[in-house]
Amino acid sequence: MSTWESTLPPDSPNNFLINISKSDLNSISSFLEENKIEESTFYPITNTVIFKLPKEGEEMSKPIDRNFNATWSSELPLGNTVISGEWFKGNSSDGLSISNDIAARYGLEIGDPVKVFFADQEIDTYIQNTREVNWDNFSPNFFVIGPPEIFKKSQATYITSLQSRKKKIR
Repeated sequence: MSTWESTLPPDSPNNFLINISKSDLNSISSFLEENKIEESTFYPITNTVIFKLPKEGEEMSKPIDRNFNATWSSELPLGNTVISGEWFKGNSSDGLSISNDIAARYGLEIGDPVKVFFADQEIDTYIQNTREVNWDNFSPNFFVIGPPEIFKKSQATYITSLQSRKKKIR
């Protein structure tokens, strides 16, 4: 563990704030600002189930064998690099970005049709790009990201990371 810690930049986040409700975002942001604690972006999260839809001539597949906490953003998160396909443009209302790890594990390719279930909604979309994710940067990272328009009706909680030099934040 100490070897891994020694590879982190001195200003790396060392705490996560999770399950933040939308109604608490402003007060938490104010608290952090008043205490001069710099946070990363507040990312919305919703739990999703993804099905890879069959291409012509294929049979319907089973759902991918796990749920994913998905987020949505019009900007590529820090520490992510698009390695195939393109990032979302403008007010994009379609497509998903997935980590290259998940693409390889589940045989997902650019253009593959998928169905996403979250809350009481289902959306037909496709794999728009794959990303390399820096899992070691201690920022919130996600296997699945969509453009904001796809998840606009989603119930979400929020996550952020921050660095605190103190042992406890009160």
